Formats: sequence, structure tokens, C-alpha cells
Amino acid sequence: MKSIIIVGPSRAGKTTLAKRLHKELGYFVLSLDKLVAAFHAAYPQLNIRLNWNRDKTTENIAPFIGHFLGLFSSGEGIKHELNLRAHDLDGNGFVLEGGYFDFEKIAAILNEYGANELKDRFILIGLVQNKKTADEYVRDFKKYDTEDDWTYGFSEGELRDYVEQDAIPFNRAMTDCLTQYGFSVYDTSSERNQVFDKIIESIAIQNGMKSDKFSYHLGAADCFCEMLRAGTKRIALSHPCDSREERDSFLPEFDKLCEKYGVHYYAEDEAFLTDLFPLSLNQGKFNVIFYQDESALQEYLTLKADKQRAMAEGNYSVCRGTIARRYGKLLSYTDEGIQRLMDSNSEKE
Repeated sequence: MKSIIIVGPSRAGKTTLAKRLHKELGYFVLSLDKLVAAFHAAYPQLNIRLNWNRDKTTENIAPFIGHFLGLFSSGEGIKHELNLRAHDLDGNGFVLEGGYFDFEKIAAILNEYGANELKDRFILIGLVQNKKTADEYVRDFKKYDTEDDWTYGFSEGELRDYVEQDAIPFNRAMTDCLTQYGFSVYDTSSERNQVFDKIIESIAIQNGMKSDKFSYHLGAADCFCEMLRAGTKRIALSHPCDSREERDSFLPEFDKLCEKYGVHYYAEDEAFLTDLFPLSLNQGKFNVIFYQDESALQEYLTLKADKQRAMAEGNYSVCRGTIARRYGKLLSYTDEGIQRLMDSNSEKE
């Protein structure tokens, strides 16, 4: 279970994502803000403080972060002639989230523990907000700030000054820094929950884990395979995946399902786009076609070829409705169901 570092500016969603990783994948969460507060309370002379001087705090806490990450990610556990191998624990994954990271200093210390790069030891997630305007920043601060936030109580003018002079430039600088150190950078300016869904699914796959979402989609595939065996469907579709890697992570489980129900699957790298389903549901996605009889798969492939030929000949507009209906019938939908899907589809190719 590889530990995770989440880095980003204020309000990018670091804490929210960390809480979801704890709830859905079982990670222990460490808040860098709380560590900074603990240092200030215990050792005020170190000048490690919240809401003070960001650069100074980042610089002063860097040695601790470097050694902490080195010790807790090293299988050897040896530093300064201290043998800590007995304290190494498999599966003891954590999330460290915050914004006070001096990666140059941290990386140099990690080298002492045998880590050439941060990404060798950790899953690196960067959250930024580069697609928001100053007005949108101010609006969100006013809407979501609570008494726990240091900007709570700022006037609109004070918020705008902070956004224009600090938040926006810091997001851009943070993006460059995170990219330099090998982070996967995600923009959370909009559709934050969908972005988090993708991140969590990716982490589950990297760790060989099964998230709740994975189990849900696997359960749906189980139902479809049973329907194929019963003869109530000719073909069935897995859920569309954003990457080939995500799709392929299901294949070992699909092998078991197919053996269990006596059916087969066809891994597809180019989704079939018709007027039956919204374009955004399948465009650029990777999925699996389940089938029992080889004739059903061949009919599906023939239908795809018919569409390609119609597009090449410039007459797809004439037959697109027919192709969508043939696809619906192959999926064993009723005529009424097919028409309802086509009528409600406002995203067509």
C-alpha cells in the first residue's frame, strides 16, 4: 500500500480528498497544518507557524518532512546508525496533505534513504485551481468559508486583494513546481467530485486495491453475464473506463465471471458511438463487450464496420438512426426503450 502526498494551495480540496481516501481506501491521514501547529506549540523557537510567513515555515519544516518521509518509506529503516527495520509494517499507508513543502530540501534528504525521486516511494497528487477567475475565487471564499478558515471575516475587497496578489500567482507557481517533481496534477476549479473519483480509482488500481466503485461495476458485470447465460441479452457492455489501464484492471475478474457463466468478453479500445447513448458517455473510453454466442459478437463488429463505411461514403446522416436502432436491438432493448433513449439524447456525434 503505497503512501500518498497531496500538495496544493488553499481551498484546492486537499483535505476533502484525504478524507475520502481514508473513508474509501482505508488510508491514515496526516494534516501538515496540524503538524505545523504542533511544532509551534512545542517548539516556538523554530519559527514553524500557521498563517505567518509561508516561505519561512516551509523552509523550517522541510528537514522534518524529509526525514519523516525517508524513515516511513524505507524498507531498511536505517539512518544515523539507527536500526529501525523491526518497526517497518507492510500496508501501513498514510496520506500526508498540505501546502508547506520545500521539495528541493526534502528530495535531498530522501536521497540519504535511497530514494532518487519522490515518485519512487509515494503516489504524488497535486491539486490546483488555474481555471477560476478572480470573481469566481471571491465568490467561493464568501460561499464556503467557515470560522475555521483564516480568510473568514475578510471583506470583499480584502478577499479580492488576496486572490489577485497571492492565490492566483501561487496556483500557477505551484503547478510548475509540482510538475517538476513528478506529481500528477489535477485542476479542481470545477466538477471537483468527478476529479476526486478519477484520482481515487487511479490510486486503487496502482495499489492493486478494489475501491467501492470497482466493486459496484464488477457487480453490474456479474448481473449482465448471468443475463447472457439465461438468454435474455445477446451482448452487454461493461462500464466505460477513462483509460486502458483502468479497463484492464477489471480483466482478471472478468475472466472469472466468464468462466462462471460460460460466456466470453471482447476488450474494446475504440467505443462504438451512436445516437443511442450520449456522446460524452463513451467518446474516448475503453470498455468490454460481453457475449455468449460468437454470432452476436460478429454482428456487433459488422455494425461498427457499417457505420465506418457510411461515414467514409458521406451518407451516415441518412442511416444513423437505423444504426442506432440495430445497436439497441443487439443490446436486447425494446423498440420503445430504444426510441426513448434516442429522443432523450441531446449529445450526438
